[in-house]
Amino acid sequence: MNSQTMNQPLPSGRTDYQDKDHLGTYDPADLKKRFLPTETCLNTRDLGGYKTKDGRQTKWGKLIRSEALFRLTDSDKEYMDSLGLTYIFDFRDPPEAKRLPDYIPAGSKYENLPILEGLIRGSFTLRPDHLESAIYDHMRELYELIVENRAQAYTPALRVLSEDEDAKILFHCTNGKDRTGFFAALLLLIAGVDEDTIVNDYLLTNLNIDEACAVFGPKMSEDIGVPAEFLRDFFGVHRDWIQTQLDYIRSNYGSVTAYLLDKTDLSEEEINRIKENITEDPVDIL
Repeated sequence: MNSQTMNQPLPSGRTDYQDKDHLGTYDPADLKKRFLPTETCLNTRDLGGYKTKDGRQTKWGKLIRSEALFRLTDSDKEYMDSLGLTYIFDFRDPPEAKRLPDYIPAGSKYENLPILEGLIRGSFTLRPDHLESAIYDHMRELYELIVENRAQAYTPALRVLSEDEDAKILFHCTNGKDRTGFFAALLLLIAGVDEDTIVNDYLLTNLNIDEACAVFGPKMSEDIGVPAEFLRDFFGVHRDWIQTQLDYIRSNYGSVTAYLLDKTDLSEEEINRIKENITEDPVDIL
């Protein structure tokens, strides 16, 4: 993980994603359980062990959020095979998923759920004199569009968790932070985890921003024709982005159940089964 000093000055146009405003509170001991011990997956972590409002907790080994699985070493592949994953849900657009195909762990079923496909977004231009604000505004707009328009695209993954009590899923997009972050938030809301914990989990992405930029930045630079040094801010997350989605659900619907009943074809019974299947009475793992 990045060891950058808190509040260290950064070049103009770059956000310090590891200052007090961009990191939540976390226990280093918890991170050792939460981040999977792989060689190449920078942002792959377990959503287990989060306390719920009704005194339960999310199950360990059940819900794994990740970046794309196309860079795995042989050792990483063996480790992924050992996890007993039953489903891999890939939120990338089909062209990217085909160009950089996932490694599919032994015993897993793969499904591509292109969350952004067909989503109409505003124009976006990067200039050195407004990097921070341009990226911030672009990403906030994207988050708003996802929460308002794309819940149904996630439904196949939610339905698996409703129908199969033994399902163990890994879900990801490219860098495992935006499309993946919203689905993680949905799962934790369904489980009954409080919003502060959900935001803290989301902000863990910022621990590895420079490594993620080094890995994914060159390809992004090639794809969109923008110098790589302009792109670093794309690989971090702002609490405002996920908070926009949480506020939308709470302000407009009051609960994640009401939101999903309106925005998807899931039934209340299915949503309740998801909660039952992804939580358990508190247990500790060492």
